[in-house]
Amino acid sequence: MSGLKSKKMKKITLAVIFGGKSSEHEVSLSSAQSVLDNLNREKYNSVPVAITKGGFWLIGEKGWKYLENNKGNFGRENAIKVKESNKLAGKKDGENRLIEYGTGKSKRGIDLVLPMMHGEFGEDGKLQGMLEMMRLPYVFSGVLAHALAMDKSKAKTIAQAAGVPVAQEVCIKRNQLNALSDLKLDYPLVVKPNQAGSSVGISLVEDEKKLKSSVQTALRFSEEVLLEKYIQGRELTVTVLEKR
Repeated sequence: MSGLKSKKMKKITLAVIFGGKSSEHEVSLSSAQSVLDNLNREKYNSVPVAITKGGFWLIGEKGWKYLENNKGNFGRENAIKVKESNKLAGKKDGENRLIEYGTGKSKRGIDLVLPMMHGEFGEDGKLQGMLEMMRLPYVFSGVLAHALAMDKSKAKTIAQAAGVPVAQEVCIKRNQLNALSDLKLDYPLVVKPNQAGSSVGISLVEDEKKLKSSVQTALRFSEEVLLEKYIQGRELTVTVLEKR
């Protein structure tokens, strides 16, 4: 050794955002809890950022308490409305910060944001766009990739163009609900919200009798619904990392 003392590495301050107004709120809380429980505390300082079902933001200790009770019962005092979220983050003194609306209190030196929100507002590019506008660096894909991946029909179009076989489908909008009987469909088929995850709102339909009610269920979670040919087989989840 040259006698030089090794410098202690600076910890990365990681803001973990979870919750949100989507139907997958509880799934997001579970994901965030898993991440926060398993972060390497020698490398990371974590800042929990909870978004309630009502759209209020809770930072730091308030975020921890919201996650602990897991019910969204923690009060709205000093919470932050989404429509005021332009006051939530900014750059000051060369640092990325999360700033509480009203109080002006800030969490200094946010190095990176880890979005753990599921479904609408979290996985559809909206949160990513907001973070980019606020110049906060974040992990995972960018706005366009999230938006396309969340839209099942568009994602299948891209996959098909790349030569990946996909199930046949019909994509309908809410105003086409009364025209279902005009469609020529082969049963069984799978009815699913076009823009939702975690299998919410999905039904296996064996015949025309249950079609309308299944579509109505799917419309609770998305403005568009896929009527997709049923294919029996295994379902695989494949994670794709850039350049790997």
